[in-house]
Amino acid sequence: MNSQTKAPIEIRLPELPDESRAWIYMCDRKLEDTETQALEKSAREFAQEWTAHRQQLRAEAVVYAHRFLCLFVDQSAAGASGCSIDSSVRFVQAMEKQFTCSFTNRMLLAYITEDGQIASTDVRELPQILSEGKIARDTLIFDNLIANLGDMRKHWIRPLSDSWCARFLP
Repeated sequence: MNSQTKAPIEIRLPELPDESRAWIYMCDRKLEDTETQALEKSAREFAQEWTAHRQQLRAEAVVYAHRFLCLFVDQSAAGASGCSIDSSVRFVQAMEKQFTCSFTNRMLLAYITEDGQIASTDVRELPQILSEGKIARDTLIFDNLIANLGDMRKHWIRPLSDSWCARFLP
């Protein structure tokens, strides 16, 4: 199996410094077009109003591939604090309720199938789907554990063998 194909999404990342914090929340399902549009609107509004200690954050929010809600903060001017991070989590939880989905299940792993689609699986199922040949060492995965925009630019989509998931490989 060779899933080493071009990523099926166009990634237009914000014009923020590489050191900007990044939070990636993956939906447990593909959102419909209308849901994606509503989520993008709500996320942009949240980012425009996001503050830390009453100081406006230089923040952006983007939704990719009807599945990934990404929040970014340029910390060079004002950094996200505990309270501001809590407010972003509350925002994400509100979106989960609004769209009847989960953005906070960290056990999900997204990958690109041979036909270029985005699929997901529970991380605990990786050994089984590897042994069944549904994915392989070179299958492109989305590493949602990255912490900053620079890492997202370089390493968000990468082969399974070059990610934290490599420990599941035989």
